[in-house]
Amino acid sequence: DVALPFVSLDGMTKYYQDTPEKHTAIWNTFKDMVNDHPELKGHRDWVINNDFGYGNRAFHWMWHIIARDLPMRFKFLEIGVFKGQVISLLSLLNKRHRKEGMVYGITPLSSAGDKYCPQHPDVDYEAHILRIYQQFNLDASDLGIIEGLSNDLDIIETAKELGPFDVVFVDGCHDYEVVVSDIINYGEMLRVGGLMVIDDVSNYLNIPDGLIRLDWRGLEDVSNAARDTIEKDERFTELFAVGHNRVWRKTAWKSHK
Repeated sequence: DVALPFVSLDGMTKYYQDTPEKHTAIWNTFKDMVNDHPELKGHRDWVINNDFGYGNRAFHWMWHIIARDLPMRFKFLEIGVFKGQVISLLSLLNKRHRKEGMVYGITPLSSAGDKYCPQHPDVDYEAHILRIYQQFNLDASDLGIIEGLSNDLDIIETAKELGPFDVVFVDGCHDYEVVVSDIINYGEMLRVGGLMVIDDVSNYLNIPDGLIRLDWRGLEDVSNAARDTIEKDERFTELFAVGHNRVWRKTAWKSHK
C-alpha cells in the first residue's frame, strides 16, 4: 500500500530519511492525499483563492496526521497566525476527529513584519480570522488569540499559564534572535511527548531542486536558529520533514547535561 507510511506519525517517523528520494515521495504523496480528501482540499483551495496565507498544499496532510495523533483534550499553539490558515485548519481537524482540543495563536493582529518581509498587508486581521472560521462553519469556541509579540515577556508568561502544549508551531518573526527565543521559550512549554513544528527551516536538508515551488527550502536565519538550538538539544528528536516544515518530538523535560 503506497499510502501506508504516510498516514500516521509513527509511519512517517519510521519512513523518513533526509534523502532527495524520501523528500520527493513525501512531498508528492502529501499533496495527492490533500487533493484526495475534499475537506482538506476545500480548505487549502479557499486559502489560495482568497489570498489567506502562504505555505504549500502538502502541509495540510502533515497537520491532518498530527491532529489525529493528538490527545482528546490537546492544546495547540501557533506563533505567527497571519490570517488564520493553520489555526482554522486545526479547529476543523479538532471537529473532524471529534476531539475537545484548544487552539491558541500568538499574533500582533497587525502588519508587523521582519527583515524578510518588513510589512504585511495592512488589513483587519481579527476580521480575517473570523471570516475563515465562518467560511468553514467553525464557531471558534476552541480558539484563543494571544495578542502581541512572541518574544515579549508578558506574552511568554501568558502562554506559559495556558500550557503545557501538545504542539508548538514556530511560524512567526523570521529574524534569527526571535526564532532562537521562540524555540527556547516555547520549547519549555511543550509537554514531554509533544511536538515542535518549525516552518522555513530546511535550508540544509537534501531537498532536490524543482520539487518545491521556487525551490523554497526556508530562510537561513530560521535554519541557523534551529541548528544552534533544537538540533543540539538532546531533549528533542527529529521525526520527519515535509519540505520546509520539520517536526521534532520532545522526549524529556530536562537535559541530562
